[in-house]
Order: sequence, then structure tokens, then C-alpha cells
Amino acid sequence: MPKFGESLTKISLKEILSDQELEDLKKYNQFKKASEKGYNYEKDELILKLITLVIEKFISMKENTLVKCFRWVKKIIQENLEIKVDSSTFKNLEKMKEAKPNLKMKLGWMEEYSLLNKEEEIYKLTRKTLQKYSTTNDKDNKKMNAFVRRNTLNPELLKSGIMNRINEDLLDFESHKFNIFKLEEKVGRENILPVTATYIFTSLGLFGIIDYTKFEPFIFRVASGYHRENPYHTDLHAADISQSLLVYYIFGNLQKILDFNDLDLISLFISAAIHDFGHPGYTNNYLINTKNDIAIRYNDQSVLENYHISESFNIIFKKKGCNIFDSFSNDDYKYCRKRIIQCVLSTDMTLHNKEFNFLKAKAATFQIKNGENIEKIFESLDPVTNFNTKQEFLNVMVHAADISNPTKPLDIYKEWAQRCVDEFFRQGDMERRLGLPISFNCDRNTVLLSQSQVGFIDAIVMPLFSVINEFFPGLNFTLKNLEANEKYFKGLKEKDERKKIKEEIKEEEEDKNSDNDSKDESIQMSKVSKSSDDED
Repeated sequence: MPKFGESLTKISLKEILSDQELEDLKKYNQFKKASEKGYNYEKDELILKLITLVIEKFISMKENTLVKCFRWVKKIIQENLEIKVDSSTFKNLEKMKEAKPNLKMKLGWMEEYSLLNKEEEIYKLTRKTLQKYSTTNDKDNKKMNAFVRRNTLNPELLKSGIMNRINEDLLDFESHKFNIFKLEEKVGRENILPVTATYIFTSLGLFGIIDYTKFEPFIFRVASGYHRENPYHTDLHAADISQSLLVYYIFGNLQKILDFNDLDLISLFISAAIHDFGHPGYTNNYLINTKNDIAIRYNDQSVLENYHISESFNIIFKKKGCNIFDSFSNDDYKYCRKRIIQCVLSTDMTLHNKEFNFLKAKAATFQIKNGENIEKIFESLDPVTNFNTKQEFLNVMVHAADISNPTKPLDIYKEWAQRCVDEFFRQGDMERRLGLPISFNCDRNTVLLSQSQVGFIDAIVMPLFSVINEFFPGLNFTLKNLEANEKYFKGLKEKDERKKIKEEIKEEEEDKNSDNDSKDESIQMSKVSKSSDDED
């Protein structure tokens, strides 16, 4: 029998498959002619079937990392089966680039051919990587996951026409310096959330569980359901929060610390994508005060958050081809739905203190400091309590990502801050026209951008991220950015206040001069009137 990696152009299935596995082949359309006589098959079809069998075997062995890896390989094969490449012509990336100029811009998308010969990609992973890292050692698994992230010829992004170049800053989704605005310029606004979500799901191996053919129309419908005329609460914000959560997952080492399973990850990143779906650009209080239909429907309780969840699940179950849970068992679906509901509800700012106090209490009880003793939180917990405790951590991370603007590099933070106050001021203007009390931070005549940001950092963001860093010290870059950004806005606040004082003094002097001018004019008019009387 030929060794894997050698020529497999024609090979008898009987040489490598058991009788039962041969029988299983009859269930697949591409192998419906198979029989005990031992038909021959093209190597791509054979490899695809072999990997399918390997996935099933590793699932039974609970080797999750290898399952994800093999699912990734399977997707490469499935996508590349349609790409006809002469392997004798394209032996490497350089030759392919010379032969096929592959970067064309169309509507913000890049159209391109596969950058590597499919055989080379398959063999690179199976022959070298799996042999080297096929252990249950955490350190080795971490290396393998890193390898997959950096080297994957991502079939889903290729299908969408976006190159997966991890070393290119523009597409480095795993960097805490990632700039979502620059990516938007490259791929176009309508594609920003689908591209971000697709990358995340592919890099985490989640398309081995969720069918991409259902995910694609679902995520595009979600993206188009955001109101892009809003200054802040848009699909761009949803993409940014999704990317922030990916960074927390990687740098915070959440997989090891919180023992996330695939359903947890699916729930987490679906929540991020939909968490502001259909947001009208006004707060819950505004909708309640104006007796909006959404507030009436949800009885003034987490009005927008309930709306985001409900409308998103309407897409899943009422729009053709969008049921991303179609292949899930009922238990797995209920597991994810419960997770998603709680995660999105956690973005209601009225629940901030609840989530903050949960972390503080756990830190005090288990003496959590610099990442130590976290494992004690989950010791001897029954399944229900374990589920609920993990849910609390998921809630905290989603909420933290939702208010994470001040933890980003200053140039990115300033852009988000301006968009946020613009949306607040738009609400304040509407409240003024309707004769309603103007909501906190929404009056453009009294609120300074710098003032609002310093207050937001001091009262909300800094306390929360300080505790988060005790649990996940790998996220210390958030505190460094917070401190630098707070210093910047405090300096800006002092300048703004001095400028405001000068303007107020100037206005008082102008009013005083205006009063004096009025008095002088009145006196002059009095003299003229008296003179006229004397003449009479």
C-alpha cells in the first residue's frame, strides 16, 4: 500500500478500508457504485472519505483538537475539488502568482485563485503537523492551534474572495491593535460583519458543526438588518465586538481557564454578531418614554436586548436557508439558545453592577489574583451550577467587549467615542423637540466629549477591567490602554474646561457691554425726547 503523501491516483478501497467501512461508503452518493469488488477512485475523493472516517473515530475518542484540524482539512478539499489546478505547473506560491495575477478589486471584494496547490496544503498538515503535534499535551495543542490559525488556506474566506493573510496587519483579527475601520475600507461596509464572523468561526473550527451554507445567508441577513445610518450601534460595532471577544479568548486563555466547549464558542460569537441587531439608535429609556412599540412588546424590561434576540431568531427559523441550528440535536440547540439569550441580555447597561459584583465576589471568595486559584471556582460543582457559573463568565466577557472602546489604541478609541456621543446627541435633540427630559450625556449644549469619556472610564470601564485582569492577566494590554487613554482625555478635559470658562467670560462681557449700550441708547433717546418737548 502506498504511504500517505505518495501517489494515490488509483488505489483499491479494499486495501485500506474494513468491510464495515466499505459498507458505509454506499451511503455516500459519490461512492454509490462501491461494492465488495474493490472499485478504484480518484485520490481527492478517497482522501475526503478517509478524513470523514477519521473525524468519526476521533470524535469517539474525544480528541477535540484533532477533530477540528481534520474538519479544517476536509473543508479545504471540498472547496478545492472545484478548482482545477495542474500540479505539474503550480508547484509553489511564486509560480502561481506569476501565472495567475490573482488580485482584482470588484465591489470591495478581492477575486482570487487558490494560492497553494491543494496537494501541498493537505500533505503539509497531515504529514508534518499532525505527526508532530498529535498528543493531548496542552502545550502541543496550543502549538497546533497556532499553526492552523496562521497557515490555513481558509476555504470560506476564499469563497468570499478575502485572502486569509494572518501576517498582514489589515487582516490580523487576533491582534489587540486590530483596526476595524481600515478593514471596512478594504472589504466594503456590507461585508465587514460577514468577513469577521466567518474568519472567527473558521479559525475556531466551528464550521465542522455549523453548516456554512446556512451560516452565510444568516450572517448576511444579520448584517443588513443593522441600521447603518446610526452613528454607533451598527454592524461595524458588532464586528468590532466579535473581534474583541476573539482577542479575549486567545490572550485571556479562556479555553483552558473556563473549559469552553464548541457549543459555548458558537453561542459566544453568535451573541456578539446579533447583540445589537436592528438597533434604532435610541436607548431603552427613550423607547419607554416615547411608548415605542418595542417597549410595549417587552414590558419595559431590557427592551432592546430582548428585541435583538427575538428578531435574530426570526431570521434563523423564518428565513429560507438560514437555520444554522438545523443539524443540531434538540438538546444542543436549547443549550446554545439559552447561552445566547443570557449573553445578549447581559449587554443591558442596567445589569453592569450585577456582572461587576459577580466577579468581585468570586475574586474575594477564592482569592483570585493574577490568574491564580480560578480552577477552585469550578471544583465539585454539579452540572447545573457549573453551567450557570460559566454563563456568568460568558456574560461578563460579552459585556466587557461591548464597553471596550476605551481599552483600545487611542486612534481607534477616539473614533468610537465620537460616534457614540454623536448618537447620544441625536437622541438629546429629539428629546428636546418632543419636550422630554434630556437623557444623561445626551445634551450637546452641556456635555463635553472629554468629560463624558473620563467619567465613563472612571466609573464603569476601569473598575470592571481591573477585576477582569485578576482573572485573566493575559489581557493586561486593556489596562495599559485605559491608563493612557484616560490621561489623554483628562488633559483634553482640562483644555475644554478652560476654553469653556473663557467663552463664558466672553459671553458675560458681551452681555454686559450689550446692557451698557442699551442704557446709553436709552439715555440718548431720553435726551432727544426732552429736547423735543422743550422746543414745543
